[in-house]
Formats: sequence, C-alpha cells, structure tokens
Amino acid sequence: DHCVRRVRNSGKRYDLVLRTRPDVGIFKPFPWDKLSSDKVTYMQKDGGTNADWFFSMPWPTINRWWDKVAELYGHGFDGLPDYTMWGMTKDVEMTEANFPVVIVRGNRSAQCFRIV
Repeated sequence: DHCVRRVRNSGKRYDLVLRTRPDVGIFKPFPWDKLSSDKVTYMQKDGGTNADWFFSMPWPTINRWWDKVAELYGHGFDGLPDYTMWGMTKDVEMTEANFPVVIVRGNRSAQCFRIV
C-alpha cells in the first residue's frame, strides 16, 4: 500500500495510521476519542462486512496484519477488500466504532446507504 510505504519511509513513527480513501467525506466533527490506540478500529458497512475505506491501525499492527493484506493484493489477488482483509485479522485485536464518514461520489452524491 503506497500510503503505508510513504509513512514508513518518512522516518517518523506514529501511534496510529488512519487509512481513508480520498473520496471519503467527514460530515460532522470527528470523534478522535473513538480511535483505539492498541486495536484496529473499524466501522460496519452495508453488505454484512466492515468498511475498507475508513479505519485506523496502531503502528505495530501494520507489521502483523496490514503487510499481509498488501502482499496478497500485490501478488495479483483481485477479491473484494472489504470481504477479504477483515477475514485476515486473527493476529490483531479489533474494536468497532461509528464514524461520521461517507463515500462521496460527486457534488450532490454521497453513499449514505453504506452506513449501518
């Protein structure tokens, strides 16, 4: 994943990495206190799975979990991330939270149906 590589190459160490897509909009003040400092924090979405487009990871989790996800897709796997990556979490602790975020598709189009 390009973003994680850039963070690593910066030489800085962060407590958390918040991963989001560029087309995600935050529609009210963000509840920073809901992000866990020692667990992957995710939110549910439609379709019976978790959102792959907005979540946070504690720094140590990158090595134990995210690297495996990125390697799988780097080798050509083409499965849907929101169904695949959350099935690869046996080695990490996770916690669920609700965030005021939604995928924005245009000036007047947001995918609010994805919020559970």
